[in-house]
Amino acid sequence: LYSHYVSSDVMGAEAVAIDIADKWIFSGRVKMKNDIDLMNARIYADFNRMSLIGRKAPEMTLADDAGDSLCLYAGDRSLRYSVLYFYDTGCPECLAQTVLLRTYLSSISYPLDVYAVYVGADSLSWKHYREERLPVNSASVNVVHLWDSDLASDFQRKYGVLKTPQMLLVGKDNVILG
Repeated sequence: LYSHYVSSDVMGAEAVAIDIADKWIFSGRVKMKNDIDLMNARIYADFNRMSLIGRKAPEMTLADDAGDSLCLYAGDRSLRYSVLYFYDTGCPECLAQTVLLRTYLSSISYPLDVYAVYVGADSLSWKHYREERLPVNSASVNVVHLWDSDLASDFQRKYGVLKTPQMLLVGKDNVILG
């Protein structure tokens, strides 16, 4: 059952996997096949627990493309919905997802903030990517390019970023919707 929910394509299934792990596996009531599987289950739970659907988006501080700090989700409410998009410039899946995202964002007319978070450390690659791959021309969409070159924000654990691309939708109340 745990394996089914860990590998499910259904949004929100990770909450079921974590609940099973907490109640059955981590309590010792059910044994994993080996210590590696148990370690992987702990990592999965630790890296997904804070970003489950229905939870308040964890606060994090990142740098924008001018080097200024921006603290996300520190307040009680926002005026707009937001998308957190974690990507890497050398990731082929990220490139495909970025093209789809850029196309979609250029066509919408409702207010939306997009926080495009580069997970790498190459500032030149990041500059090229945000200028060439992720420009959005829409009066209603605000795209903010961010990164954490020294990994101080702990975004990986807070938002379950074990691979890229990763994308989350956050509501006006700063609660994760998907």
